Amino acid sequence: DDALRHVGVPTLAQALEFVATAPDRTAAGASYVGITLGVTGRWAIAAAVCYLVLAGAGLVFGGGIAGEAPWRPVAVHLFGLGFIGFSVFAFGEHMLPRFVGAPIRGGWLAWSQQGLVHAGIALLAVGFALGVTSLALLGGLFGWGGLVVFASRLLPVLAHAPAALEHVHVVP
Repeated sequence: DDALRHVGVPTLAQALEFVATAPDRTAAGASYVGITLGVTGRWAIAAAVCYLVLAGAGLVFGGGIAGEAPWRPVAVHLFGLGFIGFSVFAFGEHMLPRFVGAPIRGGWLAWSQQGLVHAGIALLAVGFALGVTSLALLGGLFGWGGLVVFASRLLPVLAHAPAALEHVHVVP
């Protein structure tokens, strides 16, 4: 309803009351999520943890960050696009809508974003491991495609105009 209800850090009871009394919103696939992570955010965190473990294993068994190819670029992409990318997906889709007060599109867009990046990471890893540059390039394109989908989900959230604060009284 675009009304600011509280300024500052609410108590747990206040936060639960705000959530319980918040109106349901649905507009073309956009929706507010609750206090916990949504299903796509939970899957993104799980994927991030898996990629962190794989990247660490790649570094351990590949001679560290200064190790020999092909393990160094594989581990770097598992960490960068895998761990960091999926962490940003989860926290970005969870936190930005709350900070801005605008919903983020979910559904098939969120799943296609994750699918593209998973495919990209797999192709990058296999391409670098086998020394097939075209396969690694294709993986990079898939990864960028997933990042573009994520950006297309975030732009409407970031472009959201904040509600007017004229009717809010802040008590010190």
